[in-house]
Parts: sequence; C-alpha cells; structure tokens
Amino acid sequence: MTKGFFKEHSRSGVLKKGTDLTGCYIMLFNLSPKQKELIDLVGTLARETFVPRAEKYDREASFPFENYADLRAHNLLALCIPESEGGWGADYQTYCLVAAEMARYCVTTALTLNMLFIRTR
Repeated sequence: MTKGFFKEHSRSGVLKKGTDLTGCYIMLFNLSPKQKELIDLVGTLARETFVPRAEKYDREASFPFENYADLRAHNLLALCIPESEGGWGADYQTYCLVAAEMARYCVTTALTLNMLFIRTR
C-alpha cells in the first residue's frame, strides 16, 4: 500500500512515519477514554500473563486456553457485545486497536480471538 492510500483512507487517524527501524507508516488516533481503557487493560494483561506463555503456544502450536481464561475473567470475550447486554460495546476500530495491542505480546491469542469475533453483516 502506498502513502497516498493511507492518507485517503484514514478518516480518524493521522499518518506518521514510523520511528522504528522498518520505516513503516503507522496510524495515530485520537483515542476515546473507553479505547484508552481497553488498550491499557489488554496491554497490562498481555504483558503480565500472555508473554510468559506465548513461546510455549508457538512452539507446541497449541491453543491458548489459559489466555482465554484470563480474557474471560476480564470480560474481554465480550469486547464487541453491546454494553446493554453486558459487553464493552466496542466498534470495529476499537476491536482492531485492542487486537493489535494483544498481538504485540501473543500473536496466537490475537489471531484466535480474531476468528472468534469475525462476523458477517
């Protein structure tokens, strides 16, 4: 994808040249308080509990059952469920930001969670 593609298609984000060694373009968003809360929650949970297990899941090609138990305990399996039904009520942008944060620490959990949340309209 080209820089022009991102500029044309980033409605709520700002394109900025990445500061990492890849030189990739990254999106910066003005996050809502709920988005910040969810990203912080997932980041803390993943850093503290997913990281020690991630290598095992990758090595054994096993399902991250323990991580799902932690997600359930923090009601994160209800990320896209409406708040009126006991979920977080996350929209697609929020889901993508949360999944990206999770993937920084355990790709296996993020990818399997993505399969759970895929739905058709």
